[in-house]
Amino acid sequence: MNILLDELPQEIEVCGKKYPINTDFKVWIRFEETLFSGNPMDAFTGIILSCMQKNDDLILPPSLKETIKALCDFYFCREDSKETKSSCARGKRIYSFSHDAELIYAAFMQQYGIDLTKCSMHWWKFRALFLALSGDLKICSVMKIRSLNLSDVPSGNARSRLAKLKRIYALPDFRTSDERETELAEALW
Repeated sequence: MNILLDELPQEIEVCGKKYPINTDFKVWIRFEETLFSGNPMDAFTGIILSCMQKNDDLILPPSLKETIKALCDFYFCREDSKETKSSCARGKRIYSFSHDAELIYAAFMQQYGIDLTKCSMHWWKFRALFLALSGDLKICSVMKIRSLNLSDVPSGNARSRLAKLKRIYALPDFRTSDERETELAEALW
């Protein structure tokens, strides 16, 4: 799939049949926020319904597992999960569409002149623009700070300053209590 040459997908394929989906970026921001919430399975059903509903029609595929897989492929802007081995798994987050909403809004206005509150845009277009935001924008600086590893910074004033900035810009802890316990146990070993 080439975003420059090919038509952007408006449907997903599940069990050999095509199903229309809502491609608006706001729906997929909600999908991501649900995906990274403390307990995504509780909210997943509702978000699947939002993604699958296009206009007033709602047609659900027969397999929930295959539907989730196809929605994750769409979310990652790929047509088929055979393209990569990655899944809808959680990783270390350096941004949150809900927590960083103002910074992301400002970045799109500043760089592209796009008012995200007044537009409709295909998720793949939005994601391409988001990934290409200029490094001098505040959201990019915040994401860089969040991604830095303190152990890579020599001891002293720089590390102290970075630690303070990481605390200031820290995202809420989206992990479940089991994930926090597992990470703590691994750190202790």
